[in-house]
Amino acid sequence: MQILIVFIIFLLLLGYLEFRKKTALEGFLVADRKASAFEIAFSIVATCVGGAATIGVISNMQKYGFAAVWWLFSGAIGLMILAIFIAKILRASRALTFAQVAEIFIDKRARLVSAVIICVAWCAILAAQFSASARILSAFDLNFNSSLLIGGAVIVVYTILGGQRAVIRSDVYQYAIVIAAFLAVLLWLNSNSPQVFENVNFTLKNDAFGYDKIGYYLLVIGASYVIDPMLFSRILSAKDERAAILGTVFGAVAVAISSIMIALIGFGAMSLAADGTSGENLLNVSLFNALPASLGAVLMLGLLAAIISSADTCLITASSIFAHDILRSEDLKIYRIATLGFGAIA
Repeated sequence: MQILIVFIIFLLLLGYLEFRKKTALEGFLVADRKASAFEIAFSIVATCVGGAATIGVISNMQKYGFAAVWWLFSGAIGLMILAIFIAKILRASRALTFAQVAEIFIDKRARLVSAVIICVAWCAILAAQFSASARILSAFDLNFNSSLLIGGAVIVVYTILGGQRAVIRSDVYQYAIVIAAFLAVLLWLNSNSPQVFENVNFTLKNDAFGYDKIGYYLLVIGASYVIDPMLFSRILSAKDERAAILGTVFGAVAVAISSIMIALIGFGAMSLAADGTSGENLLNVSLFNALPASLGAVLMLGLLAAIISSADTCLITASSIFAHDILRSEDLKIYRIATLGFGAIA
Protein backbone atom coordinates (compact mmCIF):
# COMPACT_ATOMS: atom_id res chain seq x y z
CA MET A 1 0.00 0.00 0.00
CA GLN A 2 2.87 2.43 0.77
CA ILE A 3 4.29 2.10 -2.75
CA LEU A 4 0.84 2.86 -4.17
CA ILE A 5 0.47 5.99 -2.05
CA VAL A 6 3.89 7.26 -3.14
CA PHE A 7 2.95 6.64 -6.78
CA ILE A 8 -0.33 8.56 -6.45
CA ILE A 9 1.35 11.49 -4.68
CA PHE A 10 3.98 11.62 -7.41
CA LEU A 11 1.38 11.87 -10.17
CA LEU A 12 -0.58 14.59 -8.37
CA LEU A 13 2.61 16.52 -7.63
CA LEU A 14 3.64 16.31 -11.29
CA GLY A 15 0.29 17.75 -12.33
CA TYR A 16 0.51 20.51 -9.72
CA LEU A 17 4.01 21.56 -10.78
CA GLU A 18 2.84 21.90 -14.38
CA PHE A 19 -0.24 23.82 -13.20
CA ARG A 20 1.98 26.35 -11.40
CA LYS A 21 3.68 27.18 -14.69
CA LYS A 22 0.47 28.93 -15.79
CA THR A 23 0.38 27.14 -19.13
CA ALA A 24 -1.50 28.61 -22.10
CA LEU A 25 -3.84 26.70 -24.41
CA GLU A 26 -1.03 25.34 -26.61
CA GLY A 27 0.72 24.05 -23.51
CA PHE A 28 -2.41 22.25 -22.31
CA LEU A 29 -3.13 20.68 -25.72
CA VAL A 30 0.30 19.95 -27.25
CA ALA A 31 2.79 20.56 -24.43
CA ASP A 32 3.96 23.85 -26.01
CA ARG A 33 5.36 21.71 -28.87
CA LYS A 34 8.55 21.16 -26.88
CA ALA A 35 8.59 17.36 -26.46
CA SER A 36 11.85 15.68 -27.46
CA ALA A 37 12.12 12.49 -29.53
CA PHE A 38 12.85 10.61 -26.29
CA GLU A 39 9.68 11.93 -24.63
CA ILE A 40 7.59 11.25 -27.74
CA ALA A 41 8.88 7.66 -27.94
CA PHE A 42 8.21 6.91 -24.27
CA SER A 43 4.80 8.53 -24.38
CA ILE A 44 3.81 6.58 -27.50
CA VAL A 45 4.84 3.23 -26.10
CA ALA A 46 3.25 4.04 -22.72
CA THR A 47 0.01 4.86 -24.52
CA CYS A 48 0.10 1.72 -26.67
CA VAL A 49 1.17 -0.78 -24.01
CA GLY A 50 -1.82 -0.31 -21.73
CA GLY A 51 -3.96 -2.75 -19.82
CA ALA A 52 -5.92 -3.93 -22.87
CA ALA A 53 -2.80 -4.73 -24.88
CA THR A 54 -1.00 -6.42 -21.97
CA ILE A 55 -3.92 -8.58 -20.87
CA GLY A 56 -5.04 -9.02 -24.49
CA VAL A 57 -1.71 -10.47 -25.62
CA ILE A 58 -1.53 -12.86 -22.68
CA SER A 59 -5.18 -13.94 -23.03
CA ASN A 60 -4.65 -14.71 -26.72
CA MET A 61 -1.58 -16.80 -25.93
CA GLN A 62 -3.82 -19.53 -24.57
CA LYS A 63 -5.26 -19.88 -28.09
CA TYR A 64 -2.44 -18.79 -30.39
CA GLY A 65 0.82 -19.27 -28.50
CA PHE A 66 3.66 -16.84 -29.27
CA ALA A 67 1.77 -15.63 -32.36
CA ALA A 68 -0.35 -13.55 -29.98
CA VAL A 69 2.41 -10.92 -30.18
CA TRP A 70 0.79 -9.81 -33.44
CA TRP A 71 -1.55 -7.73 -31.28
CA LEU A 72 1.30 -5.27 -30.68
CA PHE A 73 3.52 -6.25 -33.62
CA SER A 74 0.82 -5.02 -35.99
CA GLY A 75 0.66 -1.81 -33.96
CA ALA A 76 4.43 -1.39 -34.30
CA ILE A 77 4.14 -1.77 -38.08
CA GLY A 78 1.35 0.81 -38.10
CA LEU A 79 3.57 3.18 -36.12
CA MET A 80 6.37 2.74 -38.66
CA ILE A 81 3.98 3.68 -41.46
CA LEU A 82 2.88 6.69 -39.41
CA ALA A 83 6.52 7.71 -38.90
CA ILE A 84 7.61 7.29 -42.51
CA PHE A 85 4.64 8.72 -44.40
CA ILE A 86 2.62 10.95 -42.06
CA ALA A 87 4.60 12.27 -39.06
CA LYS A 88 6.47 15.02 -40.92
CA ILE A 89 3.36 16.32 -42.69
CA LEU A 90 1.34 16.11 -39.49
CA ARG A 91 3.84 18.04 -37.39
CA ALA A 92 4.17 20.70 -40.10
CA SER A 93 0.40 21.27 -40.08
CA ARG A 94 0.61 23.13 -36.73
CA ALA A 95 -2.79 21.68 -35.80
CA LEU A 96 -3.76 21.26 -32.15
CA THR A 97 -6.01 18.19 -32.42
CA PHE A 98 -6.80 15.25 -34.69
CA ALA A 99 -10.12 16.82 -35.70
CA GLN A 100 -8.38 20.03 -36.75
CA VAL A 101 -6.07 17.92 -38.91
CA ALA A 102 -9.21 16.52 -40.59
CA GLU A 103 -10.33 20.06 -41.42
CA ILE A 104 -6.91 21.04 -42.81
CA PHE A 105 -6.69 18.05 -45.14
CA ILE A 106 -10.40 17.42 -45.86
CA ASP A 107 -12.97 20.07 -44.87
CA LYS A 108 -14.90 21.59 -41.95
CA ARG A 109 -17.53 18.84 -41.97
CA ALA A 110 -14.81 16.23 -41.47
CA ARG A 111 -13.65 18.14 -38.41
CA LEU A 112 -17.07 18.03 -36.78
CA VAL A 113 -17.86 14.43 -37.72
CA SER A 114 -14.49 13.11 -36.51
CA ALA A 115 -14.77 15.13 -33.29
CA VAL A 116 -18.18 13.66 -32.45
CA ILE A 117 -17.06 10.10 -33.22
CA ILE A 118 -13.92 10.45 -31.11
CA CYS A 119 -15.71 11.99 -28.12
CA VAL A 120 -18.32 9.21 -28.02
CA ALA A 121 -15.90 6.33 -28.64
CA TRP A 122 -13.14 7.58 -26.38
CA CYS A 123 -15.53 8.04 -23.48
CA ALA A 124 -16.30 4.31 -23.66
CA ILE A 125 -12.60 3.46 -23.96
CA LEU A 126 -11.86 5.66 -20.95
CA ALA A 127 -14.54 3.87 -18.93
CA ALA A 128 -12.86 0.56 -19.74
CA GLN A 129 -9.48 1.97 -18.64
CA PHE A 130 -10.97 3.17 -15.35
CA SER A 131 -12.48 -0.27 -14.78
CA ALA A 132 -9.14 -1.97 -15.52
CA SER A 133 -7.31 0.35 -13.11
CA ALA A 134 -9.87 -0.49 -10.42
CA ARG A 135 -9.23 -4.21 -10.86
CA ILE A 136 -5.51 -3.66 -10.39
CA LEU A 137 -6.00 -1.37 -7.39
CA SER A 138 -8.18 -4.05 -5.82
CA ALA A 139 -5.00 -6.10 -5.39
CA PHE A 140 -3.88 -3.48 -2.83
CA ASP A 141 -6.63 -4.50 -0.37
CA LEU A 142 -9.21 -2.03 -1.70
CA ASN A 143 -12.75 -2.91 -2.77
CA PHE A 144 -13.74 -2.35 -6.38
CA ASN A 145 -15.89 0.76 -5.87
CA SER A 146 -13.22 2.51 -3.81
CA SER A 147 -10.58 1.51 -6.35
CA LEU A 148 -12.68 2.90 -9.18
CA LEU A 149 -13.13 6.26 -7.45
CA ILE A 150 -9.48 6.55 -6.40
CA GLY A 151 -8.06 5.55 -9.78
CA GLY A 152 -10.44 7.74 -11.75
CA ALA A 153 -9.96 10.74 -9.44
CA VAL A 154 -6.16 10.61 -9.61
CA ILE A 155 -6.15 10.39 -13.43
CA VAL A 156 -8.67 13.21 -13.80
CA VAL A 157 -7.08 15.56 -11.26
CA TYR A 158 -3.50 15.47 -12.52
CA THR A 159 -4.68 15.69 -16.14
CA ILE A 160 -6.80 18.76 -15.31
CA LEU A 161 -3.87 20.38 -13.55
CA GLY A 162 -1.03 19.65 -15.94
CA GLY A 163 -2.65 19.00 -19.30
CA GLN A 164 -0.64 17.41 -22.10
CA ARG A 165 2.71 18.36 -20.55
CA ALA A 166 1.94 16.44 -17.36
CA VAL A 167 0.59 13.50 -19.35
CA ILE A 168 3.69 13.19 -21.56
CA ARG A 169 6.12 13.61 -18.67
CA SER A 170 4.25 11.15 -16.48
CA ASP A 171 4.28 8.66 -19.38
CA VAL A 172 8.08 8.64 -19.32
CA TYR A 173 8.17 7.73 -15.63
CA GLN A 174 5.25 5.34 -15.86
CA TYR A 175 6.72 3.34 -18.72
CA ALA A 176 10.00 3.16 -16.83
CA ILE A 177 8.00 1.53 -14.00
CA VAL A 178 6.38 -0.86 -16.50
CA ILE A 179 9.74 -1.95 -17.93
CA ALA A 180 11.27 -2.35 -14.46
CA ALA A 181 8.32 -4.49 -13.37
CA PHE A 182 8.44 -6.67 -16.50
CA LEU A 183 12.21 -7.18 -16.20
CA ALA A 184 11.96 -8.05 -12.50
CA VAL A 185 9.26 -10.65 -13.18
CA LEU A 186 11.19 -12.16 -16.10
CA LEU A 187 14.34 -12.47 -13.97
CA TRP A 188 12.34 -14.16 -11.20
CA LEU A 189 10.72 -16.57 -13.67
CA ASN A 190 14.10 -17.39 -15.22
CA SER A 191 15.53 -18.12 -11.77
CA ASN A 192 12.61 -20.19 -10.52
CA SER A 193 11.22 -21.78 -13.69
CA PRO A 194 13.90 -21.63 -16.42
CA GLN A 195 12.30 -24.55 -18.26
CA VAL A 196 9.38 -22.27 -19.16
CA PHE A 197 11.48 -20.29 -21.62
CA GLU A 198 13.32 -23.33 -22.91
CA ASN A 199 10.06 -24.68 -24.30
CA VAL A 200 8.86 -21.47 -25.93
CA ASN A 201 8.12 -21.88 -29.65
CA PHE A 202 9.01 -18.48 -31.14
CA THR A 203 6.86 -18.78 -34.26
CA LEU A 204 4.73 -15.95 -35.62
CA LYS A 205 2.45 -18.32 -37.56
CA ASN A 206 0.91 -21.64 -36.58
CA ASP A 207 -2.15 -23.78 -37.23
CA ALA A 208 -4.32 -21.62 -34.97
CA PHE A 209 -2.92 -18.31 -36.26
CA GLY A 210 -2.51 -18.35 -40.02
CA TYR A 211 -2.02 -15.70 -42.68
CA ASP A 212 -5.72 -14.81 -42.54
CA LYS A 213 -5.45 -13.76 -38.89
CA ILE A 214 -2.14 -11.97 -39.50
CA GLY A 215 -3.82 -10.00 -42.27
CA TYR A 216 -6.80 -9.25 -40.04
CA TYR A 217 -4.57 -7.94 -37.23
CA LEU A 218 -2.56 -5.80 -39.64
CA LEU A 219 -5.72 -4.33 -41.16
CA VAL A 220 -7.79 -3.79 -38.03
CA ILE A 221 -5.21 -3.12 -35.32
CA GLY A 222 -2.20 -2.01 -37.35
CA ALA A 223 -4.17 0.47 -39.44
CA SER A 224 -5.74 1.99 -36.33
CA TYR A 225 -2.26 2.98 -35.14
CA VAL A 226 -1.75 4.94 -38.37
CA ILE A 227 -4.73 7.23 -37.65
CA ASP A 228 -5.03 7.15 -33.86
CA PRO A 229 -6.00 10.58 -32.39
CA MET A 230 -3.92 9.91 -29.26
CA LEU A 231 -0.80 9.17 -31.31
CA PHE A 232 -1.45 12.23 -33.47
CA SER A 233 -1.42 14.34 -30.31
CA ARG A 234 2.06 13.02 -29.52
CA ILE A 235 3.40 13.96 -32.94
CA LEU A 236 1.77 17.39 -32.73
CA SER A 237 3.55 17.89 -29.38
CA ALA A 238 7.02 17.23 -30.82
CA LYS A 239 9.49 20.11 -30.78
CA ASP A 240 10.16 19.72 -34.53
CA GLU A 241 9.59 17.36 -37.46
CA ARG A 242 12.76 15.36 -36.77
CA ALA A 243 11.69 14.70 -33.17
CA ALA A 244 8.25 13.65 -34.41
CA ILE A 245 9.69 11.11 -36.85
CA LEU A 246 12.42 9.72 -34.59
CA GLY A 247 10.10 9.56 -31.58
CA THR A 248 7.54 7.56 -33.55
CA VAL A 249 10.20 5.18 -34.93
CA PHE A 250 11.69 4.58 -31.48
CA GLY A 251 8.19 4.14 -30.09
CA ALA A 252 7.43 1.47 -32.70
CA VAL A 253 10.58 -0.47 -31.80
CA ALA A 254 9.78 -0.21 -28.09
CA VAL A 255 6.22 -1.48 -28.69
CA ALA A 256 7.57 -4.56 -30.51
CA ILE A 257 10.10 -5.27 -27.74
CA SER A 258 7.42 -4.81 -25.10
CA SER A 259 5.22 -7.32 -26.90
CA ILE A 260 7.93 -9.97 -26.67
CA MET A 261 8.44 -9.27 -22.96
CA ILE A 262 4.70 -9.53 -22.32
CA ALA A 263 4.57 -12.82 -24.23
CA LEU A 264 7.40 -14.30 -22.16
CA ILE A 265 5.67 -13.24 -18.95
CA GLY A 266 2.51 -14.83 -20.33
CA PHE A 267 4.26 -18.17 -20.82
CA GLY A 268 5.44 -17.98 -17.22
CA ALA A 269 1.96 -17.13 -15.97
CA MET A 270 0.40 -20.04 -17.90
CA SER A 271 2.93 -22.47 -16.45
CA LEU A 272 1.95 -21.38 -12.92
CA ALA A 273 -1.81 -21.25 -13.47
CA ALA A 274 -4.28 -23.88 -12.44
CA ASP A 275 -6.22 -25.70 -15.15
CA GLY A 276 -9.17 -23.69 -16.38
CA THR A 277 -7.77 -20.28 -15.42
CA SER A 278 -9.08 -17.62 -17.79
CA GLY A 279 -6.64 -15.48 -19.74
CA GLU A 280 -7.86 -12.35 -17.98
CA ASN A 281 -6.74 -13.77 -14.63
CA LEU A 282 -3.30 -15.06 -15.61
CA LEU A 283 -1.49 -11.89 -14.50
CA ASN A 284 -3.45 -10.41 -11.62
CA VAL A 285 -4.35 -13.77 -10.04
CA SER A 286 -2.13 -16.71 -11.07
CA LEU A 287 1.18 -14.89 -11.48
CA PHE A 288 0.50 -12.39 -8.71
CA ASN A 289 -0.19 -15.17 -6.19
CA ALA A 290 2.94 -17.09 -7.23
CA LEU A 291 5.32 -14.16 -6.89
CA PRO A 292 6.93 -13.03 -3.62
CA ALA A 293 4.80 -10.33 -1.98
CA SER A 294 7.18 -7.49 -2.82
CA LEU A 295 7.57 -8.54 -6.45
CA GLY A 296 3.83 -9.05 -6.77
CA ALA A 297 3.33 -5.46 -5.62
CA VAL A 298 5.86 -4.28 -8.21
CA LEU A 299 4.00 -6.19 -10.94
CA MET A 300 0.66 -4.67 -9.94
CA LEU A 301 2.23 -1.20 -9.87
CA GLY A 302 3.65 -1.79 -13.34
CA LEU A 303 0.26 -2.89 -14.67
CA LEU A 304 -1.39 0.10 -12.99
CA ALA A 305 1.17 2.46 -14.56
CA ALA A 306 0.50 0.88 -17.97
CA ILE A 307 -3.23 1.42 -17.62
CA ILE A 308 -2.97 4.98 -16.28
CA SER A 309 -0.54 5.99 -19.03
CA SER A 310 -3.20 5.00 -21.57
CA ALA A 311 -6.15 6.40 -19.64
CA ASP A 312 -4.74 9.90 -19.17
CA THR A 313 -3.99 10.19 -22.89
CA CYS A 314 -7.47 8.96 -23.71
CA LEU A 315 -8.99 11.50 -21.32
CA ILE A 316 -7.13 14.56 -22.59
CA THR A 317 -7.69 13.54 -26.22
CA ALA A 318 -11.47 13.35 -25.81
CA SER A 319 -11.86 16.46 -23.65
CA SER A 320 -9.54 18.57 -25.82
CA ILE A 321 -11.31 17.64 -29.04
CA PHE A 322 -14.70 18.34 -27.44
CA ALA A 323 -13.68 21.80 -26.23
CA HIS A 324 -11.54 22.75 -29.24
CA ASP A 325 -13.43 21.24 -32.18
CA ILE A 326 -17.06 21.08 -31.02
CA LEU A 327 -17.31 24.02 -28.63
CA ARG A 328 -14.56 25.95 -30.50
CA SER A 329 -13.42 27.44 -27.19
CA GLU A 330 -10.12 29.16 -26.44
CA ASP A 331 -10.81 29.44 -22.71
CA LEU A 332 -8.55 27.07 -20.77
CA LYS A 333 -11.14 26.80 -18.00
CA ILE A 334 -13.54 25.19 -20.48
CA TYR A 335 -10.94 22.55 -21.32
CA ARG A 336 -10.46 21.72 -17.66
CA ILE A 337 -14.21 21.53 -17.09
CA ALA A 338 -14.52 19.26 -20.14
CA THR A 339 -11.77 17.02 -18.71
CA LEU A 340 -13.67 16.77 -15.44
CA GLY A 341 -16.90 16.06 -17.30
CA PHE A 342 -15.48 13.24 -19.42
CA GLY A 343 -13.85 11.72 -16.36
CA ALA A 344 -17.14 11.83 -14.44
CA ILE A 345 -19.11 10.29 -17.32
CA ALA A 346 -16.55 7.52 -17.75
